[in-house]
Amino acid sequence: MAPAESAGAGGSDDDGAHVAEDGARVAAVAAVAGPADQSDATGARRAGDHSGDIIDAADQNGAADAEDAAAAGPREAAVRRCPDCAAEAADSDLYCEECGTVLDGTTGGDSPSSTTSPGGSVSLASGAGAAPLSGAGPASLGSTVSLDSPAPGRGPALARTGRRCPACDSAAVDDDGYCLGCGLLLGSTRPGDHVEVDLGQLAGVSDRGLVHRDNEDAMSLRLVAWPSPAATAPTAAPAAADRGGPWKAAIAVVCDGVSTVPGSGPAAGHAARAAASGLAKWLAAARPDAPAIPEALHAAAERARLAMPAPAAGEPAPACTFAAAVVTGTDLTVGWLGDSRAYLLGSDGALLRLTADDTLAAEAARAGLIPLEAAESAVGAHTITRWLGPDRREARPRTTTVPVTGPGRVVLCTDGLWNYASGVTELAEHVARLPAGASALDVARHLTTVALRAGGRDNITVAVIDIVPGRG
Repeated sequence: MAPAESAGAGGSDDDGAHVAEDGARVAAVAAVAGPADQSDATGARRAGDHSGDIIDAADQNGAADAEDAAAAGPREAAVRRCPDCAAEAADSDLYCEECGTVLDGTTGGDSPSSTTSPGGSVSLASGAGAAPLSGAGPASLGSTVSLDSPAPGRGPALARTGRRCPACDSAAVDDDGYCLGCGLLLGSTRPGDHVEVDLGQLAGVSDRGLVHRDNEDAMSLRLVAWPSPAATAPTAAPAAADRGGPWKAAIAVVCDGVSTVPGSGPAAGHAARAAASGLAKWLAAARPDAPAIPEALHAAAERARLAMPAPAAGEPAPACTFAAAVVTGTDLTVGWLGDSRAYLLGSDGALLRLTADDTLAAEAARAGLIPLEAAESAVGAHTITRWLGPDRREARPRTTTVPVTGPGRVVLCTDGLWNYASGVTELAEHVARLPAGASALDVARHLTTVALRAGGRDNITVAVIDIVPGRG
């Protein structure tokens, strides 16, 4: 996807203002015939696309690390090593001479550490890996459980993830990333190329896809202790809070870095983590009669915008989409900027697409300038009109809230999935092919595989929340 030209793109962030303020651009979309490429990896760059040199995102812990190093005094230079085979590498090496892994710019002593399972999935038990978030009121019942996808080129090493070929289901892959069963290029196993997060009722998968060099998508997932509806009812007995627990609110944030703007992948990671962290802190401290969750989503999006690194002088600002879902015991609330989407798949057959794309083509369709069915194929179908960026005045996502009345699933995704499964009915049919007891991680993996088998021309990120009424 590409952002519309910054000058006047999207206009005000107030809802409903964009079609009027972007009238000239929307009219131009309506006047141009012909299908648009479904992937920003191979589509023609449009007039509003940014370009420039790579912008490295600053490590949030970099300043503290530098101060610690200065206080400790001189030390022996760290040896740069391959994250896969631990072979020594020269500072000028781009690839490991022993195993061929792409090397990042860090030395062995500077790389973050993490524990991963053999399959590349990272699982976190309740209370582990995150500091307890205390707050006033009955919602402060325990720790926040969280896990994020690493920024491209950084984070926990997920080498040899063990994922199967989407074409022939073979698990045999050579060192160059080619399936030994059918020859399909599956891509490398660099950190961030394929990430899986499993928190039980909440899970996500992010994959580089089969065309892009880097994974510029990001996701951040949280579970937060939350009071049960029985505990907050006016006539609730003192012991009601313990019945049916533990009660958890689920938070999922997905951001898609704009590939035509250098540095947008790392910036998307900063944004996703900041937004999820802000929502988790708000929920941990909120009482049931606290301000509505939509306002918390507005604050989280602004927090995400401020967390994105500013560009170097004269360089374009990084940009990304934003989609967030919060499920409590009684409600599902989503907020979005751009073309990342949220779907609700009810077990009773109720199917809803909860978001409306912020793109030139979608706005033209809503204005009646092109047919609704052309919104995903017309010129401008992936040119976003609203996005997160450090150069934006504010970040105010559109929001919607629906009551939780029965079991179901929320699917939050980037366009790497919906390019191949756009309609909510089509998405539900893919999920229906799984066994009845499939977990949230099973669903996220399956939908990622659907996109890979269909071509995988963009980064793919899928977050899934299992809804149990009253339990988040």
